Amino acid sequence: MEKTALEHAINEHTHVVHYRGKNNVYYRKTSRPTHQDISIKELEYLYMPYWINSLSIADHKYHQEFFTNDHEPLYRKDELRRCTICEELKKSYSEMFICIQCARLTCKKHKRIDYLDKKTPICVIDALPLKLFLQSKYFANLENRKIYKKQLASFPFYKKIWEDKFVVYGFIFLVIISLISFIIYYTNIFQFAGTNYR
Repeated sequence: MEKTALEHAINEHTHVVHYRGKNNVYYRKTSRPTHQDISIKELEYLYMPYWINSLSIADHKYHQEFFTNDHEPLYRKDELRRCTICEELKKSYSEMFICIQCARLTCKKHKRIDYLDKKTPICVIDALPLKLFLQSKYFANLENRKIYKKQLASFPFYKKIWEDKFVVYGFIFLVIISLISFIIYYTNIFQFAGTNYR
């Protein structure tokens, strides 16, 4: 316990300092206390229940290990908040979701929503993509992708373009840049003409 407390105190009070020396050169130094700088005055032992949970979702197993009392649990391990794709540990369970195809727990970065029904979540590994012009739409199953492809084929050309937001936003961006360039160009011409006239 003393070793853990010392390491925690050292990490808590370790800072990176930037300063200028006498030779007018900037330096970067890590200020880290040593064990001799910290003294532990008293230790109180607290006994708390220690829980180990093992959960199975389809073929995937997830584990939790934590201490608990009447307040918030103190987790030593919580795989229900760790994305199975990027391995990143999230702060809350609201940032996680379960893929309906493979039962992977993943974070929002690796989550896709079925474009046809607008609600079914699926991970990036099992999502079925359909490439438009620049953008891709994702689907939870082949049936939904086939239905959308039929719908897309019946759309007029302008509506097909509108389905690809990357094309629409790219076109709007190019129009704005062209207008700005046009205004700057003709403003410079009028200023040049006015200068010559004087």
